[in-house]
Amino acid sequence: MIKKLRRKLMGMFLSITILIFTAAMLLMIGSTVNKVQSQEVDYGNNMADIILDLAQQAEDIAALELSQYSDYLRGVVFVSDGKSQSLSSETTDVSLDMLMAQINSGKNILYMQESGTTMGSEGSSSRMVCVIHGLHKKEFYGVYSTFSANGIPRETAVIYPRLSFKSILSKYCGWYPVIWVGVCALLFLVSRLLVGKAVSPVEAALKSQKEFIASASHELKSPLAVIQANAETLDIEKSDTSSEQKRTVILGECGRMSDLIGSLLSLAASDAGRWTMDMQASDVDTLLIEVWEEYAQPARKKDLRLDLNIEEHYPKLTCDKNRIKQALGILLDNAISYSPSGSSIEMGGRVTERSMIFYVADHGPGIAEKEKDKVFRRFYSGDGSRTDKNHYGLGLSIAAEIVKLHRGTVFLKDTPGGGCTFEIQLPVYANPRDCRK
Repeated sequence: MIKKLRRKLMGMFLSITILIFTAAMLLMIGSTVNKVQSQEVDYGNNMADIILDLAQQAEDIAALELSQYSDYLRGVVFVSDGKSQSLSSETTDVSLDMLMAQINSGKNILYMQESGTTMGSEGSSSRMVCVIHGLHKKEFYGVYSTFSANGIPRETAVIYPRLSFKSILSKYCGWYPVIWVGVCALLFLVSRLLVGKAVSPVEAALKSQKEFIASASHELKSPLAVIQANAETLDIEKSDTSSEQKRTVILGECGRMSDLIGSLLSLAASDAGRWTMDMQASDVDTLLIEVWEEYAQPARKKDLRLDLNIEEHYPKLTCDKNRIKQALGILLDNAISYSPSGSSIEMGGRVTERSMIFYVADHGPGIAEKEKDKVFRRFYSGDGSRTDKNHYGLGLSIAAEIVKLHRGTVFLKDTPGGGCTFEIQLPVYANPRDCRK
């Protein structure tokens, strides 16, 4: 129970903290990508301003040497005054025509600015920044600027490569995965420490409770045995009906207490890991017949019919035969107790591809859907008033422990027509040694 609680708490802590940290890291990555792309756009704008100033001061546009700017940008630089123009060598992946086509289409425009006449000059300017999809799936920034001064129009264009998302991650966020793994490992260690400290008081209290139950059960067992033995040997005359009834009550209550103490000792041994398992290859049909023979008579006493369904061929089942018989006995005892007189109970086994399924089906009142998850809890009873003195809410929890030790599962479902069907699913091992791994 504590191990399961520890795993759940660690899982919740790690899930929430890792999710928050991952979201924060994704935001950091998004911020880094946006920052790098913004810097790229600013860099292109700055270069465009430099080239625009150069074009304003130049007397002969055609004589401008633009190769050095083209080298800086690793792209294309274009300047024109309407009469002459200067163009650096175009790359094989992008061209000036691609930029103009992109601007004319109005798509992928990142930035657009226009200004009217400025003081001290007779001109206006405009600028557009867009993304160009070049050849070979490469992307470029294009900065197109126009300027008119003293009636002379000028235009410049700057085209330079755009870093891909993958390139930005590789260049600027290369350490993020390492940081993420490191933080997750640190969170795992922290979660173990914190959950361990949080659970330790509960673990200590539960351990103390288990030790108390085990000790109390052992201490009660001896005086109970003495009471029962003395009650059985009382010499009561047959005419003394009152004394005989009292002895019967004493022996009945001693039997009930003995069953309860036995159940508590079984659970205490299971919690302490002291249950020994005698895993042997067993015949399923023999096991079912033996259980049926043991409970057929108690069923008849309550006017119930116990039907046994056996298939033709069963594989050898590696299990502790006595423990499985005990688990099936618990299911049958419950079915006999809660089935109405005159009804039937079916028990049997069927084989699937890799498992053996034992089942016990009754036609009693059934169990409400909201109660089904509780039936395997210790001391749970559908009878809230505890008027049924034959059941303490421990039988099904013992059956669940037995099945768990066999690496199987036990579950409950509705019987068609009303009632409950309990199924025990056990793995079928090709090699008996596999069940011990």
